[in-house]
Amino acid sequence: MVQEKPVNQVAKMGPDEIVKLYEPHLPCILLIDTSASMGYNPHGGEPPIEMLNRALVKFKQSVSEDLGMYARQCIDILIIEFNDSSKRIGEWKPIEEMDTPTLTACGATNMNDALIMAVEELREIRLWYNVNGVQTYRPWLVVITGGEPTSCIEEGIERVKEMADKGPRIIPVGAGPNCPMGLLRSLSNVGELAVVLSHYEFDMFFSWLHRCMRRMEIPHCYFDNVVELPSNLLLIHK
Repeated sequence: MVQEKPVNQVAKMGPDEIVKLYEPHLPCILLIDTSASMGYNPHGGEPPIEMLNRALVKFKQSVSEDLGMYARQCIDILIIEFNDSSKRIGEWKPIEEMDTPTLTACGATNMNDALIMAVEELREIRLWYNVNGVQTYRPWLVVITGGEPTSCIEEGIERVKEMADKGPRIIPVGAGPNCPMGLLRSLSNVGELAVVLSHYEFDMFFSWLHRCMRRMEIPHCYFDNVVELPSNLLLIHK
Protein backbone atom coordinates (compact mmCIF):
# COMPACT_ATOMS: atom_id res chain seq x y z
CA MET A 1 0.00 0.00 0.00
CA VAL A 2 1.36 3.41 -0.95
CA GLN A 3 1.44 5.78 2.01
CA GLU A 4 0.40 9.38 1.49
CA LYS A 5 2.84 12.09 2.54
CA PRO A 6 1.71 15.10 4.57
CA VAL A 7 1.84 18.50 2.86
CA ASN A 8 4.98 19.65 4.65
CA GLN A 9 6.93 16.58 3.50
CA VAL A 10 5.74 16.95 -0.07
CA ALA A 11 6.81 20.59 -0.12
CA LYS A 12 10.32 19.62 0.97
CA MET A 13 10.46 16.66 -1.39
CA GLY A 14 10.27 18.81 -4.53
CA PRO A 15 11.90 17.40 -7.69
CA ASP A 16 15.19 19.26 -8.13
CA GLU A 17 15.17 18.59 -11.88
CA ILE A 18 11.94 20.50 -12.58
CA VAL A 19 12.59 23.93 -14.13
CA LYS A 20 10.64 26.98 -15.34
CA LEU A 21 8.37 27.09 -12.31
CA TYR A 22 6.90 30.39 -13.56
CA GLU A 23 5.31 28.58 -16.55
CA PRO A 24 2.37 26.10 -16.55
CA HIS A 25 3.51 22.46 -16.43
CA LEU A 26 2.09 19.18 -17.69
CA PRO A 27 2.82 16.12 -15.49
CA CYS A 28 2.76 12.80 -17.35
CA ILE A 29 3.28 9.27 -16.02
CA LEU A 30 4.15 6.31 -18.22
CA LEU A 31 2.94 3.25 -16.29
CA ILE A 32 4.57 0.31 -18.07
CA ASP A 33 3.88 -3.41 -17.75
CA THR A 34 7.19 -5.32 -17.59
CA SER A 35 5.69 -8.68 -16.64
CA ALA A 36 6.53 -11.93 -18.44
CA SER A 37 3.74 -11.31 -20.97
CA MET A 38 5.81 -8.46 -22.43
CA GLY A 39 8.64 -10.89 -23.17
CA TYR A 40 6.63 -13.09 -25.53
CA ASN A 41 5.53 -12.20 -29.05
CA PRO A 42 2.68 -14.47 -30.27
CA HIS A 43 3.37 -13.24 -33.81
CA GLY A 44 6.93 -14.52 -33.55
CA GLY A 45 10.05 -12.41 -33.78
CA GLU A 46 11.28 -9.70 -31.44
CA PRO A 47 9.95 -9.62 -27.85
CA PRO A 48 7.56 -6.69 -27.23
CA ILE A 49 9.68 -5.35 -24.36
CA GLU A 50 12.61 -4.81 -26.74
CA MET A 51 10.41 -2.96 -29.21
CA LEU A 52 9.11 -0.82 -26.34
CA ASN A 53 12.63 -0.01 -25.13
CA ARG A 54 13.60 1.14 -28.61
CA ALA A 55 10.40 3.19 -28.96
CA LEU A 56 11.06 5.00 -25.66
CA VAL A 57 14.56 6.00 -26.78
CA LYS A 58 13.20 7.21 -30.13
CA PHE A 59 10.41 9.11 -28.37
CA LYS A 60 12.86 10.97 -26.13
CA GLN A 61 15.07 11.81 -29.11
CA SER A 62 12.17 13.05 -31.24
CA VAL A 63 10.62 15.28 -28.58
CA SER A 64 14.05 16.67 -27.65
CA GLU A 65 14.75 17.60 -31.26
CA ASP A 66 11.29 18.70 -32.35
CA LEU A 67 9.54 20.33 -29.41
CA GLY A 68 10.33 23.94 -28.56
CA MET A 69 12.16 24.93 -25.40
CA TYR A 70 8.93 25.62 -23.53
CA ALA A 71 7.39 22.17 -24.08
CA ARG A 72 10.70 20.36 -23.57
CA GLN A 73 11.12 21.92 -20.15
CA CYS A 74 7.50 22.18 -18.99
CA ILE A 75 6.30 18.64 -19.71
CA ASP A 76 7.41 16.68 -16.65
CA ILE A 77 7.54 12.90 -16.97
CA LEU A 78 7.94 9.90 -14.69
CA ILE A 79 8.19 6.21 -15.64
CA ILE A 80 6.82 3.50 -13.34
CA GLU A 81 7.30 -0.17 -14.24
CA PHE A 82 5.30 -3.00 -12.77
CA ASN A 83 5.53 -6.78 -12.67
CA ASP A 84 5.49 -8.62 -9.33
CA SER A 85 5.86 -5.19 -7.74
CA SER A 86 5.94 -1.54 -8.83
CA LYS A 87 9.02 0.66 -9.11
CA ARG A 88 9.77 4.24 -10.06
CA ILE A 89 12.38 4.65 -12.78
CA GLY A 90 14.29 7.72 -11.65
CA GLU A 91 12.58 10.97 -10.64
CA TRP A 92 10.23 13.51 -12.18
CA LYS A 93 12.15 15.27 -14.94
CA PRO A 94 11.54 17.53 -17.95
CA ILE A 95 10.73 15.33 -20.93
CA GLU A 96 14.00 16.22 -22.67
CA GLU A 97 15.82 14.60 -19.73
CA MET A 98 13.49 11.61 -19.23
CA ASP A 99 15.01 8.32 -18.16
CA THR A 100 15.12 5.65 -20.89
CA PRO A 101 16.05 2.47 -19.03
CA THR A 102 16.52 -0.94 -20.59
CA LEU A 103 13.40 -2.65 -19.30
CA THR A 104 13.25 -6.43 -18.95
CA ALA A 105 10.20 -8.68 -18.83
CA CYS A 106 9.64 -11.03 -15.91
CA GLY A 107 7.16 -11.93 -13.20
CA ALA A 108 3.46 -11.42 -12.72
CA THR A 109 1.20 -8.48 -13.66
CA ASN A 110 0.45 -6.75 -10.36
CA MET A 111 -1.42 -3.81 -11.84
CA ASN A 112 -3.40 -2.97 -8.71
CA ASP A 113 -0.41 -1.67 -6.76
CA ALA A 114 0.90 0.05 -9.90
CA LEU A 115 -2.32 2.02 -10.37
CA ILE A 116 -2.31 3.04 -6.70
CA MET A 117 1.33 4.16 -6.94
CA ALA A 118 0.63 6.19 -10.10
CA VAL A 119 -2.36 7.91 -8.52
CA GLU A 120 -0.29 8.80 -5.46
CA GLU A 121 2.60 10.09 -7.59
CA LEU A 122 0.23 12.39 -9.49
CA ARG A 123 -1.35 13.57 -6.24
CA GLU A 124 2.07 14.39 -4.81
CA ILE A 125 3.42 16.20 -7.86
CA ARG A 126 0.24 18.28 -8.17
CA LEU A 127 0.50 19.18 -4.50
CA TRP A 128 4.16 20.10 -5.00
CA TYR A 129 3.20 22.34 -7.93
CA ASN A 130 0.52 23.96 -5.80
CA VAL A 131 2.83 24.56 -2.83
CA ASN A 132 5.38 26.16 -5.17
CA GLY A 133 2.84 28.30 -7.03
CA VAL A 134 3.13 26.42 -10.33
CA GLN A 135 0.09 26.30 -12.61
CA THR A 136 -0.61 22.98 -14.35
CA TYR A 137 -2.33 21.52 -17.36
CA ARG A 138 -4.50 18.45 -16.93
CA PRO A 139 -2.16 15.56 -15.93
CA TRP A 140 -1.78 12.51 -18.17
CA LEU A 141 -1.55 8.87 -17.08
CA VAL A 142 -0.52 6.49 -19.88
CA VAL A 143 -1.03 2.83 -18.90
CA ILE A 144 0.71 0.29 -21.18
CA THR A 145 -0.04 -3.39 -20.54
CA GLY A 146 0.18 -6.64 -22.46
CA GLY A 147 -1.46 -9.15 -20.15
CA GLU A 148 -4.33 -9.77 -17.78
CA PRO A 149 -3.75 -8.60 -14.20
CA THR A 150 -2.69 -11.41 -11.88
CA SER A 151 -4.26 -9.82 -8.81
CA CYS A 152 -7.53 -8.13 -7.94
CA ILE A 153 -7.48 -4.56 -9.26
CA GLU A 154 -10.69 -3.24 -7.71
CA GLU A 155 -8.88 -0.89 -5.33
CA GLY A 156 -6.62 0.42 -8.09
CA ILE A 157 -9.56 1.02 -10.43
CA GLU A 158 -11.44 2.83 -7.66
CA ARG A 159 -8.45 5.08 -6.94
CA VAL A 160 -8.18 5.86 -10.66
CA LYS A 161 -11.88 6.72 -10.80
CA GLU A 162 -11.51 9.04 -7.81
CA MET A 163 -8.54 10.71 -9.48
CA ALA A 164 -10.35 10.99 -12.81
CA ASP A 165 -13.10 12.99 -11.16
CA LYS A 166 -10.43 15.62 -10.43
CA GLY A 167 -9.41 15.94 -14.04
CA PRO A 168 -6.43 13.80 -15.17
CA ARG A 169 -6.53 12.28 -18.65
CA ILE A 170 -6.09 8.50 -18.64
CA ILE A 171 -4.81 6.78 -21.79
CA PRO A 172 -4.91 2.96 -21.49
CA VAL A 173 -2.80 1.16 -24.11
CA GLY A 174 -3.13 -2.58 -24.77
CA ALA A 175 -0.05 -4.23 -26.27
CA GLY A 176 -0.54 -7.29 -28.46
CA PRO A 177 -3.45 -9.54 -29.46
CA ASN A 178 -3.83 -10.91 -25.93
CA CYS A 179 -4.12 -7.57 -24.15
CA PRO A 180 -6.92 -7.29 -21.54
CA MET A 181 -9.76 -5.70 -23.51
CA GLY A 182 -12.11 -5.72 -20.52
CA LEU A 183 -9.59 -3.86 -18.39
CA LEU A 184 -8.95 -1.31 -21.13
CA ARG A 185 -12.66 -0.66 -21.37
CA SER A 186 -12.97 -0.23 -17.61
CA LEU A 187 -10.14 2.30 -17.60
CA SER A 188 -11.41 4.06 -20.71
CA ASN A 189 -14.75 4.55 -18.99
CA VAL A 190 -13.02 7.02 -16.70
CA GLY A 191 -10.85 8.52 -19.45
CA GLU A 192 -11.68 9.39 -23.02
CA LEU A 193 -10.09 6.62 -25.04
CA ALA A 194 -8.15 3.39 -25.01
CA VAL A 195 -5.74 2.14 -27.67
CA VAL A 196 -4.91 -1.39 -28.81
CA LEU A 197 -1.53 -2.00 -30.47
CA SER A 198 -2.33 -5.45 -31.83
CA HIS A 199 1.09 -5.77 -33.50
CA TYR A 200 3.02 -3.78 -30.88
CA GLU A 201 3.10 -0.53 -32.85
CA PHE A 202 4.83 1.35 -30.04
CA ASP A 203 6.63 3.72 -32.42
CA MET A 204 3.34 4.77 -33.94
CA PHE A 205 1.73 5.31 -30.54
CA PHE A 206 4.59 7.43 -29.19
CA SER A 207 4.63 9.43 -32.42
CA TRP A 208 0.96 10.22 -31.74
CA LEU A 209 1.76 11.14 -28.13
CA HIS A 210 4.53 13.41 -29.39
CA ARG A 211 2.08 15.21 -31.69
CA CYS A 212 -0.34 15.68 -28.79
CA MET A 213 2.41 17.26 -26.72
CA ARG A 214 3.35 19.57 -29.59
CA ARG A 215 -0.03 21.28 -29.19
CA MET A 216 1.29 22.76 -25.94
CA GLU A 217 3.23 25.28 -28.05
CA ILE A 218 0.28 26.55 -30.10
CA PRO A 219 -0.89 29.95 -28.78
CA HIS A 220 -4.48 29.92 -27.47
CA CYS A 221 -4.83 26.21 -28.34
CA TYR A 222 -7.24 24.15 -26.26
CA PHE A 223 -4.43 21.82 -25.27
CA ASP A 224 -6.71 19.25 -23.64
CA ASN A 225 -7.91 18.07 -27.07
CA VAL A 226 -5.62 15.30 -28.29
CA VAL A 227 -4.96 14.77 -31.99
CA GLU A 228 -6.57 11.98 -34.01
CA LEU A 229 -5.00 8.53 -33.78
CA PRO A 230 -3.64 6.77 -36.89
CA SER A 231 -6.46 4.82 -38.54
CA ASN A 232 -4.68 1.45 -38.28
CA LEU A 233 -4.62 1.57 -34.47
CA LEU A 234 -7.70 0.24 -32.75
CA LEU A 235 -9.41 2.90 -30.69
CA ILE A 236 -11.88 1.99 -27.96
CA HIS A 237 -14.27 4.77 -27.00
CA LYS A 238 -15.84 4.94 -23.57
